[in-house]
Amino acid sequence: MNPLLRVALFGAVSILGLVRPMAAHAQREVKHLNSLTLQYGKASEGTYYRFGYSRFLSDNVRLDVVALRESGREDHPKTGRNTPYYGYDFGLGIAPKLFRLGEAMYVHLPLQLHGRYDRMTQSSTEASGGHREVTQGFSAGPEIGVTADVYLTNWVSLSGQASQGYLAFRPPVTSWPRYYGGGIRFHFR
Repeated sequence: MNPLLRVALFGAVSILGLVRPMAAHAQREVKHLNSLTLQYGKASEGTYYRFGYSRFLSDNVRLDVVALRESGREDHPKTGRNTPYYGYDFGLGIAPKLFRLGEAMYVHLPLQLHGRYDRMTQSSTEASGGHREVTQGFSAGPEIGVTADVYLTNWVSLSGQASQGYLAFRPPVTSWPRYYGGGIRFHFR
């Protein structure tokens, strides 16, 4: 490869932020670092989108604030078979660092408390006289899981998560929601 082309390619990649100097690796997962997370994945009864904000309280513990939207279909005794539902969730918690593999992968154990609103709507039919049956409810409970971040650069990482929660107060969909999915996390000061 032509040396001039090699230098131009390296310069373009560096400008795009895909390569950072090795000294900058010390900036990963440190106190006062912030991050925004976008995730998509599979929930117990459907799919979910999760948006989160995190701030490292120390080098080993981060504070998480998450918002989640879940949707899917479920068989429910009150609304019938294959009923569409929507869930909106807000959570707050901490995530201590379990371990890391070099500077490329960090694994955390998120412990969160969630508040949730679920709504199920049965479509109106002639048999029901055009009446729509709606089941809705609020619930709350803890969630525990495992998250892993694989860093592409110091400011961008691929994020994966698997978690299990418990919802009290008789939620309309499920009392034991499970989530697993992946996304991208942007880190900034």
